[in-house]
Amino acid sequence: MSLDNNEAAVSTEESAPAAEQQNRKVVIETVKSPKADVADAGNSTKSSKKDTANNTKKKKKDKEKRRNDKPATENNVAANNENSAAADNTESEAISTAPEKDEYNIALMLPFMLSEEKPTRSAEMFTDFYKGFLLAAKELSSEGAKINIKAYDTANSLDTVNVIMSRREMSNVDLIIGPDNEQQFDAIVSAVDESKTFVVNTFATKSNIHLTKSNVIQTNLPREQMYAKAIDAFMRENAKRKPVFITRIEGTADKDEFTTALKERLTANGRPYADIIYDNVLSDTNLAQLSPDTAYVFVPVSGSRNEFIKIASTLRQFKANANAGEDMAVFGYPEWLMLRGSLGEYLNALDAMIYTRFFEKIDLTKIRVGEDFTATYGKPMIEAVPSQALLGYDTANFVIRALRNNHGDFHAGRSDYEGIQTSFILKKENSAGLINNSLLLVKFNADGTTSVSKI
Repeated sequence: MSLDNNEAAVSTEESAPAAEQQNRKVVIETVKSPKADVADAGNSTKSSKKDTANNTKKKKKDKEKRRNDKPATENNVAANNENSAAADNTESEAISTAPEKDEYNIALMLPFMLSEEKPTRSAEMFTDFYKGFLLAAKELSSEGAKINIKAYDTANSLDTVNVIMSRREMSNVDLIIGPDNEQQFDAIVSAVDESKTFVVNTFATKSNIHLTKSNVIQTNLPREQMYAKAIDAFMRENAKRKPVFITRIEGTADKDEFTTALKERLTANGRPYADIIYDNVLSDTNLAQLSPDTAYVFVPVSGSRNEFIKIASTLRQFKANANAGEDMAVFGYPEWLMLRGSLGEYLNALDAMIYTRFFEKIDLTKIRVGEDFTATYGKPMIEAVPSQALLGYDTANFVIRALRNNHGDFHAGRSDYEGIQTSFILKKENSAGLINNSLLLVKFNADGTTSVSKI
């Protein structure tokens, strides 16, 4: 699963008690084979009381067997296969009714990989996202229109996605959170009624279907637009500094596209810049051409941890000794948010500034949500950048509030939401669908503090 901005690894174990699961009435529904009989599932809510009771007993036995045979996903996420379709009548989480519309239906179609003997890191990541999503839904349960939430395991399979989309209940879904696979995501968009169902793209960062489909919500600012906004911020923040691009011979140059675009903008604006090319590790000799009386902003051509290690110490020493050192800075990348310990301290020492789609605010709300998450699931949120639990939490707050505020139409304009980690500012920019235009600039200050502003 790629988020393009940052990647994160999570894990999950048993969490909420069985009583909590029954109260929430939310399960992950898994389709193991494209040959599954989906007709029964579509009619499951019409099952007799006897059939429902029998299937409930079977589900309990299956659940206990799953606990014994393999790691559980989470207690409030019950996996049932195509033979336990009668469980459909326990798949929605009720949130209070508002007069605008009686209810809205949300489907999460993600690769939870429940049939795997041992979940992959990616599958665990999606489960943590789901946990955060449910936590936010619970908090919003006392207000607004009723929200029915179902989750489906796509098993990272296009065939499985097609089976799920053929189910009758999918025609009544108001919003779908799609998987990370571009082909699978696009298949979902193609299968729904464009005038009726919105599809949220949080994970398939390479999909461009939002350009032609008005019902697609791209929650990650596309890379080209992200770079353009980041360059705008660079030009404003570093108007009095001379840019210096740093490249290692045979080193990683994963941000070459960004730095090339930045150089073009500098040239167009008549601003000079310098290039420093070094071998192995950046040294004082490599910086000898620079004047200690000039304020510089250093821009490496890589966002990788390894490349940062090769330049950080020397840049810190140069900045400390230069006459204009207090006015110097480093412009960096989202990946640097994952730096910890002494490496993280370098960010403050270098007055680093970073553009990013995600930034976790440590405030009372974050602390409360973290405590609620641990109490609900029996373990804390997985530490990751971005946190998938918080991404799920923010996404649920965004979509549920927007559905209620706009009566199901995201184009109505009342959708903006500022989350703990992710903010949502929907715009139509040369596309039929909607794009989250949110991008942040994070500044690491020399006094150890951090400031965040919207770009």
